[in-house]
Amino acid sequence: MMAGGHQMLQQMNWIKSIANLTGTVHILFGTYELLNCPTLNGQVGRRSEDIHLSPYEADKPEDIAEFIRVIRTFQRHIPLVQEPKLEQHYEYLFSGSVGCVGLLKNWLTRSLRVALAEEARTLNTKHLKVGAFSASRINKIKEEAEQGFRRFQEESSFVARQYLTEYGTKMEVGNCVPKKGRVGQRKPKRDAVGVNPDDA
Repeated sequence: MMAGGHQMLQQMNWIKSIANLTGTVHILFGTYELLNCPTLNGQVGRRSEDIHLSPYEADKPEDIAEFIRVIRTFQRHIPLVQEPKLEQHYEYLFSGSVGCVGLLKNWLTRSLRVALAEEARTLNTKHLKVGAFSASRINKIKEEAEQGFRRFQEESSFVARQYLTEYGTKMEVGNCVPKKGRVGQRKPKRDAVGVNPDDA
């Protein structure tokens, strides 16, 4: 977090320079606030790409199955005498973490702290309830995530719309097949440059 846009631009220019010198791709992970970085100037924008990692969604069976696998991984690494059976409470854990693994990890860490203070043998629902985030915090996180995702979608679709508008290419979005031009109109293509093979 920087005080002004100029300082943030300096940071991005440093990352760009280091990437150029080392030939190494730099990956920045973070919240939707990172969407501000590529718009600082054209040089940063053309060298970067936004990749969206969405939280797990409750209406997708494959997401629920993956979320349960994550829970099992966490419960195996909880340093208590008896491994807890957290997967039995996956719906509660899912709703309380908004399907975000980072939030789930923080929640389990807070709950573990409570269990260790009690010298408990395992993690139970009481510990989970004490370590859970308040409803107001979860709602705020959810609201910010939804706003950020909308912004990501708008910026992604804006680029496509802007391209089509500027280049006057009418394309069908589904399959990206250009519509046929007028009769007699030259198709856009690269012309050969250099020595004409017939001249040799």
